[in-house]
Amino acid sequence: MTISLDHSGSWTGDDLENLPEDNRRRELVDGSLILRASPTLAHQQVITRLSAALDESQPDQYHERPRPAFQARLRWLG
Repeated sequence: MTISLDHSGSWTGDDLENLPEDNRRRELVDGSLILRASPTLAHQQVITRLSAALDESQPDQYHERPRPAFQARLRWLG
């Protein structure tokens, strides 16, 4: 699916929220819209193995903080 993104000037959080929901990974960085590719299966497998190896080798006093199971949307209120 192709989406036309006609926009002038800096992007805002409202602009981002008004885009159609199409499961694309988007970020705003200094007013620029950044589209990120989803990780590949091979990437996810490497990260899983690396995480397991690091978990097994770390001392007991260190613990991995779990990643949140949601996507945060931060908005500047200033």
